[in-house]
Amino acid sequence: MSTKDELWQWLGEPLQELSRHRLEQPEAEWQERRVYFLEKLSITDPAPYPAVDALLRHLDELPEDQRDALLDNPDELTRVADDHLDQYAEAAQETPEEAGFDQQAWWAFLAENATLWNGTDEHWAEFEPWLLSAATDHGFGEATEALLAPVRGQGADAVRAVLAEYGVVIPEQAPAEPGQAQEIGQVEVPTPTEFADANMAELLAEDPEFAELSEERRMALIAEVLAEQNH
Repeated sequence: MSTKDELWQWLGEPLQELSRHRLEQPEAEWQERRVYFLEKLSITDPAPYPAVDALLRHLDELPEDQRDALLDNPDELTRVADDHLDQYAEAAQETPEEAGFDQQAWWAFLAENATLWNGTDEHWAEFEPWLLSAATDHGFGEATEALLAPVRGQGADAVRAVLAEYGVVIPEQAPAEPGQAQEIGQVEVPTPTEFADANMAELLAEDPEFAELSEERRMALIAEVLAEQNH
């Protein structure tokens, strides 16, 4: 599980950036600051990241004047964040037996799903949120977040290394030689963003239920389908 130090390594600087944003742009709305903070964390949806989600929900629920006062005081903001990280870190220290956690099932989940990643940084940027969402759906959200948090932002090699510790081997993608012909029968799979740009209007028209999903959930489903095609 992620230690408190590992969480702070990820959250510390973006949290300070959030305070600076308040100082430099005092008229900005909270929603703008919220998006800015997530961008600094290199994520778009906090739901798969329990520590971030808990902190943001706390800030969301504060009255505007209290939230602004907190952002104006970096030391107090750090203290509040530290309290939330304490709660998350304590929960994360539960043993698998205490949490009713099936480690073998989690390993099987990783073997089946993490291998859908093609091994590149570009794909990982869209694949990680999908993997965390799928892990959460299967009851492995905290374990998977704890596995990936320490290497977040360190590139594909670091992700491959940590997955390899759990028996999930992702081959390194060798760059194609200039002019190399595509193998017969091999189809280039677009990224989720490319697919959405080209097909979203048609998908929304054909499936009303798809239209009711959040953008993050739609992109996660697209990523899942494309990852299976790329596997």
